Amino acid sequence: MRHILTLLLLVMAACGKANAQQAREQQTKEAVVADQSLYEDIVNIPFDDKGLDLVLHLTFDENNNELTMSLVGSRQLLVFLQDIQRKKVFTGFWSRRKFRPERLPYATLIEPKTKYKLTTPVVKSFSKPRTKHLFNKWITNISPSLTLKEQGVSQLTPDSIVLKFSVDAEATKASFTLRNILVLEPKEEQAVAAMKRNKGKTIHYRFVLDHDLATTYNVSIKRNPCFAMQPVTDSINRRVAAIRNSYRRLLKSCPTGKATSQTEVNIFNQHRQYLLAQYSPIADSTKCSTLMQAYNAYNHYIDSIANAPCIYIPVDNSPQAISSSIGVSEETLLSAAKRLDDIVSSIMVSHDKTEIRDLRNLGRDIIRVVNANVSGKRLRDESQRKAFAIFRKAEEYFYSVTMKL
Repeated sequence: MRHILTLLLLVMAACGKANAQQAREQQTKEAVVADQSLYEDIVNIPFDDKGLDLVLHLTFDENNNELTMSLVGSRQLLVFLQDIQRKKVFTGFWSRRKFRPERLPYATLIEPKTKYKLTTPVVKSFSKPRTKHLFNKWITNISPSLTLKEQGVSQLTPDSIVLKFSVDAEATKASFTLRNILVLEPKEEQAVAAMKRNKGKTIHYRFVLDHDLATTYNVSIKRNPCFAMQPVTDSINRRVAAIRNSYRRLLKSCPTGKATSQTEVNIFNQHRQYLLAQYSPIADSTKCSTLMQAYNAYNHYIDSIANAPCIYIPVDNSPQAISSSIGVSEETLLSAAKRLDDIVSSIMVSHDKTEIRDLRNLGRDIIRVVNANVSGKRLRDESQRKAFAIFRKAEEYFYSVTMKL
């Protein structure tokens, strides 16, 4: 019977040791925060049958470039701001259970007429020699991208802990590790115990758990790509408005894309070249969708100016007009094919229904006049026939695009 009991005690001790090792096993958690969003995590306390776990909150304020971490629970906590050896701050005959906060190497706010001590189970949980038990600094391994803001003098046993960190500009990654905490009795039990004592006497608190959270949080910070970009966006939008007005004035000088004379075409082209010299394309890229839309709108107007049609093609189908029209020379046919391709390019990038309609009508007029000229004058040599074949391909491409609109 004695051997069975001894074996049972060894098994229980081994299980207890395994549980203690498991409780202190390092773990890593991934957290994601964005401006004014909340990350929440339940920090489990092992062997706690009261369900009084801690809750960790993380928030990010992009305007102040600040990360806030809070640890909230229904119990009061004692956390160490530096690594503390037990014998430095706990005194008492044999057991060293009495906590002496005045021996801490940093200042804290202490309630008057209050004493703290470790419970026997907590003391027994320490590894031997127990006098050398080390209480780890409660938050460690803070990444270089975080700078802890000045907190001032903190309360010795707070209900919640709030830390604020300055985040490096444009940093998107941060991390920290939570370590030792000492947990006091639940507040309800403290209140009952205090009421049983006479007023004005010292109130005693007990630490019922010493636990190494041993949890590393890898924090991903999702920044708003448009944050602080409003002045740039407003500037580009003003440029978009200016080039839009310039483009509309250009179209008014040749509203249908058909000029009444070659001189009018020349003036139109001079105006076009002036605008292209005035407005340079924007090659910048950005993750801010609003700003990227402004870039695209600006560059679209540059393309529209470059491809704006204005040609002189007689539209009179009388024999006299046809005989004095653009003719069927190789140069004329290739020029007409190029004009059709330019019109299609302008149609494909345009979002203006009126502009698309005018461009489509202009293309049809070009096709009608060229076909009328070819029918009236005929093609006399191989160069004209090859040029006309190229025009036919441009015509087919024009109709394949415009028929889908």
